[in-house]
Formats: sequence, structure tokens, C-alpha cells
Amino acid sequence: GITVIAYAAVTVPNTFSSGTTISSAQVNANFTALGNAMPAVKTATAGSTALTTSYSDIITLSITPVTDGYVYVQANGYACLYTVTTTKWLNIGISETSAVAPSSSNRTAYQIDGVIGGGNHCAPYSVNAVFPVTGGVLKNIYLVGNESAADGILMDNRLTALFIPSLQP
Repeated sequence: GITVIAYAAVTVPNTFSSGTTISSAQVNANFTALGNAMPAVKTATAGSTALTTSYSDIITLSITPVTDGYVYVQANGYACLYTVTTTKWLNIGISETSAVAPSSSNRTAYQIDGVIGGGNHCAPYSVNAVFPVTGGVLKNIYLVGNESAADGILMDNRLTALFIPSLQP
């Protein structure tokens, strides 16, 4: 994998010279500009959630960014199918709309083929997505899932959003 670290210049609204009187409002404005330029992380978790054949919400994460930017979202946990005697599948994804199938780029499908005598099968899952966000506007992000036979569950679910502000160089 390749790691890219990008730095952008942050412009603060006030500069100070030695011997000049400054106000707390000017200092606070500078700190606000610096704070708005920093990434922020928010996480939500859920225990075990039974899946049905219709898409349903597993976790909802709400964010209101202070400025325009992007939110990188990662979901992970364990996907389990029970009494597998035929081919079964489940879908797990990250969506901007409640209880709706996410775009194919924001979805991971798991398919487990049946085995003689049945059995229970669990596997870790991880799904990622990136969404643009607007400063001051509430954005809901949903971990959603569905399953072919309505006897699967998702366990130890975690949805993490990393907000990255848009900075002008």
C-alpha cells in the first residue's frame, strides 16, 4: 500500500506584532481557524443485529462538520450465517440513505455455499466509503445490511467517520 500525507496551509485571520494590544476575540478567531482545519473522528457501535431479506439500519452515525470537506467512513465487525445447507449471502454497506442499498462501491457482499449437514459460518467484514459534506449541515451515515434467508446476524459492529476539511492552499 501507499501512504500519502498531504499538508495544506492554514490561514489564520489575525497576526500579531510585539507590543501590539490584542483582543481575546482575535485570539479565539485564530484558534477557531486552526480547529476547523484539523481532522476529527467520531465512532458508533452496536452489538448483535439480526438481518432480514430487506435492507435495514445497523448503526446510524450523525455528524455536523464545521466546514466543507469529506468524511471517510469505515465499518467493521463479524458477519454470521446460521444453519447453512444451501448457498446463502448477505450484503453489508455504508449508505447516505436509511435502510437503502448502498452503491456497489460502498458495499461488501458475502456468499457462503451450503455444506453437507449444515453449519454456522462467521467471518470478519470491513467496508469503506467517502462522502462529501457541507459545513454546518447535518449528515447521517448508515451501516446497512440484508441477507438471503433471514437467519444471519452482524456482531460487534463499529462505524467510524473521519472528517477531513477542504483546505485551500
